[in-house]
Amino acid sequence: MRPDVHALYAFCRTVDDLVDEPPSGMTGERVREQLEQWQRWLADTPVPPNGSAMTNALAAVVNRHRIPPRHLIELVEGCKSDLGQPRFEQFGELERYCYQVGATVGLAMCPILGVTEAGGLACARDLGIAMQLTNVIRDVREDVAMGRGYLPASELRAFGCPVDAPNEAGDLPGLIRLQSERARRYYESGRDGLRWVQPAARFAIGLSAALYEAILDKIAQQHFDVYAGRASTTLREKVWLAVRLRRSGG
Repeated sequence: MRPDVHALYAFCRTVDDLVDEPPSGMTGERVREQLEQWQRWLADTPVPPNGSAMTNALAAVVNRHRIPPRHLIELVEGCKSDLGQPRFEQFGELERYCYQVGATVGLAMCPILGVTEAGGLACARDLGIAMQLTNVIRDVREDVAMGRGYLPASELRAFGCPVDAPNEAGDLPGLIRLQSERARRYYESGRDGLRWVQPAARFAIGLSAALYEAILDKIAQQHFDVYAGRASTTLREKVWLAVRLRRSGG
């Protein structure tokens, strides 16, 4: 399974880097055009090779495992929204974004990992949302600096926080706590899907979830003050999480 997962990841990384770290001199409009080219290519079924080693490998994986191209097309659509400095008014919009750029990756991986049941697919969706929501929570300071308003404006106002400078007034830690509680519910649901994953891949998926959820633990230790520093786990903590998960039979 590993080479196929690598091929899928290479595509996801390429699309994400194109938006966040475009080549020098490439305009936002040119980036958008390239993303739309990806979408048109993926819309062809079966997905055809188009020249590069990465795209040929991806086409082979998508066709061999019958990965629904719509998941990858939706992923690109979510990345496109980052070009326009997104602003979300309601949590449903943030949840939709997390589905596009997070859940779609898990859903695309499911055929590779042997997950085909509706219950397993639903859990993969929730785990992807949990992980992307964790990214949003952790990166509030950096995203605000880039003009990206992922935190729902209606909830910022409810907690007394200015939309464009949420740390300057109000109860931002309270709002971060709320988002963290939501993310943990998604993790709980997502972990239920491990029973559908092929045994050879179960530990890797479980560890990925545990490492990402540990970021929420770090944020909680900072009293939900995401401006106190970027929450991350040390190598020692990562190793301990892996050992603990292995000992528990995960």
